[in-house]
Amino acid sequence: AADGTTLHLDDVIYDNIWENATGVNQVVRYEILPYSTSLGCTGNPATTVDVTIYPRTDVNPVVVPPLCNGDLLNVAFTSPNNPDAGFLWIVTSYDLHITLGSPAAGSGNITNMILTNTSLTLDGTVTFEVRGKNPPGEEGIDECLNPVQTFVVTVRKSPVANAQVLSACSDVAGGNTYTADLKILESSITPDAGDPNTSITWYQDAALTTQIPDDGTLAAYVMTDNVPVYVV
Repeated sequence: AADGTTLHLDDVIYDNIWENATGVNQVVRYEILPYSTSLGCTGNPATTVDVTIYPRTDVNPVVVPPLCNGDLLNVAFTSPNNPDAGFLWIVTSYDLHITLGSPAAGSGNITNMILTNTSLTLDGTVTFEVRGKNPPGEEGIDECLNPVQTFVVTVRKSPVANAQVLSACSDVAGGNTYTADLKILESSITPDAGDPNTSITWYQDAALTTQIPDDGTLAAYVMTDNVPVYVV
């Protein structure tokens, strides 16, 4: 251990490893004193050798909630020990049914990255690696190789929606209306009905501005002849 006074043999600093987690440059000072084994004498004065230890920049764990297909990916990276650091990230792998609509590597945060899942039945994953990038004043000509943080992004499948063309007798004498149970139709509209990751919303209009509430109304909705309803 270095205490500032104890003399050590020259090989004591061989393969010294210093770790700097302070976020700023730190200096380790060695006092080198030559010694002649044949004369049994030390040289004076000692030579000072300063070694700058650049900071090690870690990346906080990255957790990204599953994306709906078509949603843009945005990830903000942070470091627990170097607040002024930058970041370098790269896509290392992705499923065959995932397509990338944006560059697969970059610096800084991930902003509005396009990941598309072409499967109707399978979720897809994209694996990323990110590491901290020290500012120019905190690393030498050869940049510091900081630890890598790996994270995985899941892109949900796109649910299938099947059109329904139905006919029924009016439940009003001489009328043109029928009280339908729309909830029971949902399993025919999409095989993903009942999947907690799939939402089904009904609307009265093609512009999807007037929602049919799921408060019991769907189970007894009055349909009018040739007036469709819409579901997403």
